[in-house]
Amino acid sequence: EFESRITELATQLKGQLNVYDSDVEEMFCRIESDEALVTYKLHELNGLWEEVSGQCRRRQAAILEFDGSLEVLEQERTKMISGIFKYYTAHVETIAYLVPSDAIRLMASESQMINSSILSNRRMYANTMGALLAA
Repeated sequence: EFESRITELATQLKGQLNVYDSDVEEMFCRIESDEALVTYKLHELNGLWEEVSGQCRRRQAAILEFDGSLEVLEQERTKMISGIFKYYTAHVETIAYLVPSDAIRLMASESQMINSSILSNRRMYANTMGALLAA
C-alpha cells in the first residue's frame, strides 16, 4: 500500500518537474540566438530572469512538498509497523515455547532489522531530495 502511494507521489513530482523544465527551456529558447538576445532591452531580460527565477522557486516548492509527503508516509508506516510488532510480541510471549525474555530478544532482533530498513529508506529519501534540490 505504501509503495504504491510513494510511486504515485513520485510520478506526480516527475510530471511537475518535466513541466517546469520545459517551461524554463522555452524561456531560454527566446534568447538562444545572438540576434534575438541583441533585440532585448535590459528590463525585458530582467523580466525573463524573474520568470525563470519564479519557475525555479515553484520547482523547489514542489520538491519540498514531495519531501513532506514522504515524511508523512514514513511516519504512518512506522506507526503501523510498531503496532504490528507490539501485537505479535504479546502473542509470541504467550504462545512461544521460549521463555518470555528469549521471545522478546527474538522480536527485538527482528525489530532491529526493520528499523535498519526504515533508516535506509530515510537516507535514500534524503539523498534523493538533495540531488533534486541541487539540480
